[in-house]
Amino acid sequence: MRIRGKCLRITKENKHLNTGILESFFATKLEKNKNNIKKGGELQNKTRKTIKKPKRESFKDIRKWYRYQFFGNAKVSVYGERKIYNTNIANISLSGIGLYSERSIGKGKKVKIRIIFIDKDGNVRENIATGKVDWQEKFKNIYLVGIFFDEELNINSQPELMKHLTWLINTYKWPQPYKDQRIAIV
Repeated sequence: MRIRGKCLRITKENKHLNTGILESFFATKLEKNKNNIKKGGELQNKTRKTIKKPKRESFKDIRKWYRYQFFGNAKVSVYGERKIYNTNIANISLSGIGLYSERSIGKGKKVKIRIIFIDKDGNVRENIATGKVDWQEKFKNIYLVGIFFDEELNINSQPELMKHLTWLINTYKWPQPYKDQRIAIV
């Protein structure tokens, strides 16, 4: 151990001596820093103004459904417009879908989504869902888009997609879609 340029060797014989030296060392360190006082997230300096640390709020997931990583494309069309947005699927749940888009779709717009994916047999499948753009954020040159479906995905409206999601959940032992575990689809 090195204290104030001196090297000390701690042995059984001088343990009590070293304890006293360490106490005096830390006491002088505390004395040097007596102007700085830490109080509940604030660092005060008697010679300067109070420095406040910003409080970071932790992320709390309030979703009721699990989101699954999903590979596929989605063609999004906005009601009342002729544009079709070609997007990539980031993730999907029974209540919504996360997309990557090269163009802004627009928050709050009612949309029709053609979900295109490859099933376990290698066949291209397609199902349609409707929803509303819940949020949209630009990240560099791409838009991250969250769409909330008008109704949950179900076997009657999206049979191929539900069959594929069920297969993924069973094969990879993913959690059931509902976080509250009120019902299991598989």
